[in-house]
Amino acid sequence: MTKFTMLDMSTGHISKKTNQRLLNREIESVIYYDKPKYGYFIHIPEDLDELEDVPDDLMECLKFAKKHKCDWINLDCDGEIYNELAAYNW
Repeated sequence: MTKFTMLDMSTGHISKKTNQRLLNREIESVIYYDKPKYGYFIHIPEDLDELEDVPDDLMECLKFAKKHKCDWINLDCDGEIYNELAAYNW
């Protein structure tokens, strides 16, 4: 049996521009799955330093999840808001 951990996080921690890039599939170095109208499931890669096309706001979310030993982020419009991360109102 394979187990993984997932961090629940608000889409408010990414900018509208980053959201659009995710919707347009313009971020190729990260594995993620759309949750239409709600957000994304985003895989946390082993080595964040290898990511080249990830916007700073999304990178901060990935680092935060990795710091908390998570394998995935559930980036959701109703997700948890963390004071340690920037928040965007869009």
